[in-house]
Amino acid sequence: MSRRTAIVDHGDPDLFEVALRTGGLGAWETDHVAGTRSWTACGAEIFGLDVPIGTPIPFGARDHLREVMHPEDRALLANVHALLMEQDEVEVAYRILHPLKGLRYIAGRGRVVLRDGTGAPRRVVHIVSDVT
Repeated sequence: MSRRTAIVDHGDPDLFEVALRTGGLGAWETDHVAGTRSWTACGAEIFGLDVPIGTPIPFGARDHLREVMHPEDRALLANVHALLMEQDEVEVAYRILHPLKGLRYIAGRGRVVLRDGTGAPRRVVHIVSDVT
């Protein structure tokens, strides 16, 4: 017997969020000028984050992404930032310590969508999947 999951109609679905969930993907946007990240629901779920969805969250005092990254992989963040200074897209793989699921393997891409007048990335969109 097949099992169904009921979908409750709450109005128009967010097509982007539905597409992410269907593909097993998560996403967030980083605004390097404002020093914030905005998470999709799927992105927050993959990382096990309890954060406001779609709201820019400052990462100066507390960087949720860095906190869940495996300590040995945290240096990758600086490497990704350096690569994005020179190119518009980067692929990355790293480990996280999910608060409920433990060690997970993540693969993803980041793409610069806006640069400032000096060419530095201002806004970057990231998409990831749990490839554990």
